[in-house]
Amino acid sequence: MSFNYDIIGFIKSLKQDAIGTVKEILVRRLTSPLISNIYDIKKEPRLVDKISLLSEENYDFLLIMLLSARFDVFQNVIKYVDIPGEIERVVTPSEYSYIWIPRVFGKSDLKIFYPYLRVGVHDTLKIFKSLKNSILIKDDENILLNTTPSCSINKYILKYGLYKRSIIVYAQPHFPWISDIQLSQSLYRYVAINELVPGDIIQKVLKKSQISRKRVLKAYYLDMIYVLRCISELIKYVKYNFNFDKIIITSIHGELLGDYGFYLHKNFNLPQLILVPWYEVVI
Repeated sequence: MSFNYDIIGFIKSLKQDAIGTVKEILVRRLTSPLISNIYDIKKEPRLVDKISLLSEENYDFLLIMLLSARFDVFQNVIKYVDIPGEIERVVTPSEYSYIWIPRVFGKSDLKIFYPYLRVGVHDTLKIFKSLKNSILIKDDENILLNTTPSCSINKYILKYGLYKRSIIVYAQPHFPWISDIQLSQSLYRYVAINELVPGDIIQKVLKKSQISRKRVLKAYYLDMIYVLRCISELIKYVKYNFNFDKIIITSIHGELLGDYGFYLHKNFNLPQLILVPWYEVVI
């Protein structure tokens, strides 16, 4: 399924009202620092440090990375999925993914399996293609909303196997949500430009279309459940066929789900965006 960019809609969206622009400035300049201090984020372990330490040790490991699993939702859902382990809260970089991921993994010998996902500036090819040991997984028969279902990632791994030090990236629960295709279709063109304009056009579209925040939350939660169930099945296969010293599940960034009046991604230092899980699976 393909989509055309709404150029006229993009031009119109640049004409944001003063309220939306002021709101974003207030969240960025006042709310973000205040909330960060309340959460005492500076004392939390950093994701990049955990990854570096894991890479430096003489371990055979599997690092599983989700694209937008915020810590609080992951912590609530993981207890209902058959993946025993211990959870820790870590801070992911506030930079855009296409900046910090090549810096962290660019010189490593890790084999990275990543999904096809393309929604405006959210483009996994832009993030991973330059890495020398990266492998794109794109299931053309099941391509849906320009993303890759988690089950397609599993099929590839089951067919071709893994390396001693591997990273698997899953698209879910990142938008577009495959658990609610109709909702994702209605928001797609706006999500593609959401980070490029001030304010939050997603919230405006939801209000105009009479789509509730509850529906967005449901779609996100269902996609989180879906990807973790797929990971659970993969881990069973991995435990039987490989001898990894460590299996870790983490996330590249979090997600805004109506918090502070914003949805999806904005370059804010808010806990919902930069606090992610570091989950060590019991082997």
